[in-house]
Amino acid sequence: MGKTVYLGIDPGADGGVAVIEEDYDDNAYQTKPKVRLVKLAGATEKAIWNLLSEYGDYSDVLPASAKVYCTLEQIVPRPTHYYDRKSGRHISTILKSTCLIYGSYTLIRGMLHGCGIPFEEKLPQTWLKAFNLSTKAGESKTQWKNRLKSKAQQLFPRLPITLAVADALLLAEYGRRLHTKEKETGSV
Repeated sequence: MGKTVYLGIDPGADGGVAVIEEDYDDNAYQTKPKVRLVKLAGATEKAIWNLLSEYGDYSDVLPASAKVYCTLEQIVPRPTHYYDRKSGRHISTILKSTCLIYGSYTLIRGMLHGCGIPFEEKLPQTWLKAFNLSTKAGESKTQWKNRLKSKAQQLFPRLPITLAVADALLLAEYGRRLHTKEKETGSV
């Protein structure tokens, strides 16, 4: 009996963690995958650590033969530029919200390292392309997030998907598809 776990982590302010667990019997037949969804908003660092450590090197939940893959949405802080009329200069600054999201991202990266969970960082443009998703001209953030939720609901119709976990679930599914394709083709 083998087990493969795919984690998807959206480290945003209203982000989440999705876990897709696949079990295989001795004949390599897959049983129905189990999915776990956890929103990060309001979660303490200890709660996030406890969650991730369930899937790490020293897990007492997973068998030693389990394979764990994680896809973490990569955050790249970019400065905001604006024109200051008072001084007559262009100013570059990094918004507080960007600092908070980047802080969450680096905290989660450190926790993944600490737990011994292998992970790949993917920019949103990269993993969204796999689902043929991109923002549309004039689309609001709410409309965009609802489209992501709709795609996650389409792929996992029996799950109660919320805006907080839709991105994470799509990231986990992206990682699952990526690693399943590698197994089939033998490429790494």
